[in-house]
Amino acid sequence: MKTVSVLIPSNLNQRLDWLKHRLKFLYTLGHQGEVLVGVWGGHDKIGELAAFCESVSPKIFIVAQDGNEWPPKRLVELAEKASGRFAVIQGDDDFLLPSAFASPTELLDRDPSVTCAQGRCIDLVVGPDMYSPLVVNWYPLTRATNSDTVERFSKFLKNYSTTWHAMYRRPQFIARMRLIQEIMASTNNYVFCEGMGEFYSVITGKFFLFDEFYFVKGLHDQNASRTLKADLSEKMPPYLILSRDFSPDYKILERRVFDLLESVGVQTSDPAIRKRILDGMVDYMGYVIFKRKGDFEPEEIAIKNLIKQEPLHPALERVLGLIYATRITS
Repeated sequence: MKTVSVLIPSNLNQRLDWLKHRLKFLYTLGHQGEVLVGVWGGHDKIGELAAFCESVSPKIFIVAQDGNEWPPKRLVELAEKASGRFAVIQGDDDFLLPSAFASPTELLDRDPSVTCAQGRCIDLVVGPDMYSPLVVNWYPLTRATNSDTVERFSKFLKNYSTTWHAMYRRPQFIARMRLIQEIMASTNNYVFCEGMGEFYSVITGKFFLFDEFYFVKGLHDQNASRTLKADLSEKMPPYLILSRDFSPDYKILERRVFDLLESVGVQTSDPAIRKRILDGMVDYMGYVIFKRKGDFEPEEIAIKNLIKQEPLHPALERVLGLIYATRITS
């Protein structure tokens, strides 16, 4: 889609070859819009990256960024430089499928009650060969399509999931990232700032899922989430709850959630509504600390069974084949 801007933060010292593969994949599969690469490390390799990008597409733009800035601030900078009507984040270790951009953008175009939308996601370990090793995992997601804000909020938090890689209208993408940045500045807490992003998505509108492959998340030892969990013990679950900063940081998050609900017309002073909101926050913390979730909808279980079936489902095998066919071999 020409109207979609893909934003990719990257440290070229660590992932230059991975980034090249992902860019080649995007444009080989027909992405017509722009890609903005925010280089926050390995700036001396920008020339090599630029030369590679010239051979892939004239719509790849490289933005040198300050690696000392928080990721949300850097993503806002990229989004403000973008020209597409829609924006989506891609990690430099992940794969987006451009064929799945049409459904989310068409929905966002016609329905202002929708904040974001995406297709189905999978986890994948990319080995040296297509089938050796082959590790494909289910990446569960929860739609939030209720028209009533409090009902949508409550239901989503019983089966909390991520909207990080969903498609947004670019102004809403920027507003969401600024709110995440605000929580990060106030708490220095990765968990709560990420949670604020999901609260923004589900409070300001609906979150839709389409049953087509949209995103492949790369699994490897250098995953940012794994690194954070190893390095920030009392800032990460389950030890987060033991930190002396836990309650003050949580109350900052909670107050901002109530502010956001009030901004869309929810009467949070009503005792019954307040109870439902706080019950939702308890469900959220149950997931954050204990990974507790409710029962998944039948559609989600069907996706899980599809991903786990043997032999591979043809649609999944096609995605895997395209990933391996676009590898950078030299």
